[in-house]
Amino acid sequence: MHLLSAVGLGAVVWHQTGVVSWALAIASGAFLLDLDHMVDYLVHKKGRQISIQEFLVPGQPSTWQRMVFFMHGYEWIVGLGWLAWNYHLPILSWMVCGAGIHLLMDEVGNRLPGNRHRISPFFYFFCFRLSKGFQTKKISYWVNEEGQEV
Repeated sequence: MHLLSAVGLGAVVWHQTGVVSWALAIASGAFLLDLDHMVDYLVHKKGRQISIQEFLVPGQPSTWQRMVFFMHGYEWIVGLGWLAWNYHLPILSWMVCGAGIHLLMDEVGNRLPGNRHRISPFFYFFCFRLSKGFQTKKISYWVNEEGQEV
């Protein structure tokens, strides 16, 4: 999903600005944010057999004891956005825009009514996850078909 949206964002920016580097920057910001999922997956596996097929299973991280996702945090968007703005760094600005759109898509997608794994309203704040020790059971919960916490 994020790959398709990243390509779409890049295409729109390229079409509207004609600047290829900005298009690549917003696309990379929107897509590469998910590299932290790979890091968490490798940590979770701890030397056991890794599988691309298993890695790509939607919702799989919700079964882990810890979810760090170190790049998923509004704090990074604010901090890097400030840096890009104050130091006039257009490439970083476009990357931050892409990452921000990615987080907003995650906010919406991970809160759809059909999801049985629910996340805290503060999940996408890195400091919140850190304060809870990144423990999955402290930053998320499961609900049954009626929407009641289990």
